[in-house]
Amino acid sequence: MQETMTITAENSVLAASIELPNWRDSKRGVPVVVICHGFVGNRIGVNRIFVKAARSFAEAGHCVVRFDFSGCGESTGEYGSGGLDAMVDETLLVIDSIVERVEFPISSITLIGHSLGGPVAIRAAARDPRVSNLVLWSAVGNPFEEIVQITGISTYEEAVRTGSADYLGYRLGLGFFRSLAKFHPYREVREFSGDVLVLHGSADNDISPGNAVLYEQALAPRSRGDYVVDRIAGGDHTFSGEPAVSALLDKTRTWLRERRQTGRILTTYRAFNSNTIGQ
Repeated sequence: MQETMTITAENSVLAASIELPNWRDSKRGVPVVVICHGFVGNRIGVNRIFVKAARSFAEAGHCVVRFDFSGCGESTGEYGSGGLDAMVDETLLVIDSIVERVEFPISSITLIGHSLGGPVAIRAAARDPRVSNLVLWSAVGNPFEEIVQITGISTYEEAVRTGSADYLGYRLGLGFFRSLAKFHPYREVREFSGDVLVLHGSADNDISPGNAVLYEQALAPRSRGDYVVDRIAGGDHTFSGEPAVSALLDKTRTWLRERRQTGRILTTYRAFNSNTIGQ
């Protein structure tokens, strides 16, 4: 069953969808998954990948939350106006909102970050001790270099000259680009002590599959938390095509199920009683 709601952030109203599990384990608790979409994306995703993910994981007993960052999808506000730090804050706000409203015990919280949502999820997970698991799909590793490569250097140069630049109808401010340079995902992921799953398509032409190797090298020295790094054969950046998306969801669902075996109940929260949260 799906619930649609809004969450009031500092300068915008976030649109979110919650896929409730078909069955719930009151003794062991219900795991929650929050999905962070990528650069100028939305909570539906290319080829509806996030919708498919939410339904797949809900069938396996997870409560799945997907939301639009400010200025994306159905959320109000201007994309990137607060930089990546604002996106981290929005992710934490979404977690707060779910924690306050669900009617069942929560056993764990997992953040999934796709593309630029990867660095956002990493920093949010490192900041919030409630997050026990982290999943990175086609994650950006060097935000400034890789996003400028996508937008084109001329877009960044225009932002430097005039303060902002148009990219696919999104007005990207210079502050947004500067915020990218302040994120260091390979270093920051070491600050997260939970378990990590890294999946990257072998045919990704937008963000190098080599990022998965660099994330593995970053995770290896940690003294706490397990990690798994794997490739999705033939997968592009958005895992389009049935074989790639099936492999992505199957690997993620299996990994989540394994994490669930050691989950612990965090607490019990009050039920959903409105389509609006935070107002």
